[in-house]
Amino acid sequence: MSANLPNKYNRIAEQLRKRIESGELSGTLPGVKQLALDYDVNFMTVNKAINQLEAENLVYRISRKGTYVRKQRNVVLAFCDPNPHLLEASFYGPLVSAVQSSLNRCNCFMIFENLYGRSSRSMTSLAQRVDGMILTSGVGTPFLEAMEGKPCIRVMGVTDPGCRFDHISYDSAKVGRIAAEYLAGRGHRRIGFLGYAHSDLFRERFESFRQALRERDIVLWEPPPAPRFSNELLTKQLEAWLAEKERPTGVFCSTDYEAGFCCNFLYEHGLKPQRDLDIIGCNNDIFGSMMMPQALPASIELCSAEIGRQAAVLLLDRINGLEAPRVVRKFAPRLVPPEEYGRRILRGRINAPEKQGEWNA
Repeated sequence: MSANLPNKYNRIAEQLRKRIESGELSGTLPGVKQLALDYDVNFMTVNKAINQLEAENLVYRISRKGTYVRKQRNVVLAFCDPNPHLLEASFYGPLVSAVQSSLNRCNCFMIFENLYGRSSRSMTSLAQRVDGMILTSGVGTPFLEAMEGKPCIRVMGVTDPGCRFDHISYDSAKVGRIAAEYLAGRGHRRIGFLGYAHSDLFRERFESFRQALRERDIVLWEPPPAPRFSNELLTKQLEAWLAEKERPTGVFCSTDYEAGFCCNFLYEHGLKPQRDLDIIGCNNDIFGSMMMPQALPASIELCSAEIGRQAAVLLLDRINGLEAPRVVRKFAPRLVPPEEYGRRILRGRINAPEKQGEWNA
């Protein structure tokens, strides 16, 4: 037989897989001997095929009872935002991919849903179709009530002490401290903050940044507030920086998008990033791929892929009956210096950490 042709058990596994996915086979699989007769092969070949399906989580065995088709689960990845394309943002990319990959390996189908503006009737209808939910910050109470006790895992956002759901995120306060330590360590004594700082998550990030500078007797320059994400408001902040007689020499931007916008603003005004203004952002966004290596700011890794993987695993455990106290897990963010950021861009791994993320209990 040619090396390029599949083995017999691979062909049997593929045919059984199609019958399971089409719904033709459900519940208990026919016995090994019966399948061997059906496919005109020996029982060892059938056994290898079933082993392969078991490794794919399509079936499971119970000793002395038989082999059973694993029920396909449906999970909703929900968000609630006026922007219907929110989860398409590059920041969410690693999170969404990790959740989907983890669920696919366990024969679990993922549904994307924006709950913004949805009626309670449509939310109830959606809740009836799913076995569990992974929800980003911003999802409101009506849908949580519609889930009627089905397991839910929150990801991202700040921890709500009164929330009864598991929550996996990153330490947002530590993001601010890392930014302050980085800029202070480079000798800056007058430092600014640019961007959005009004939601709970970004306010926590900003307040820890402010406190860390205060502890080091460093002057914090605050531009006009930006009550929402807006290029226009960010431009006004940068124009205020440009007009300062004693300009801050370092700046923390609330996201990497804003750090990239800041770099472009400097070029437009004949200035150079990391020379005329030292910049650090966070989220490891994709903007850096369009910048020269010497102009790249530092960034802060938020471990979004690992958060997605752990959320998916925990949700499936809950769906399968795990009863345990509420899990609250915060990953420790880490500094990504400009040179490391540049190496990631060259490898095409903008959001991938160079080492596995660690988490704080």
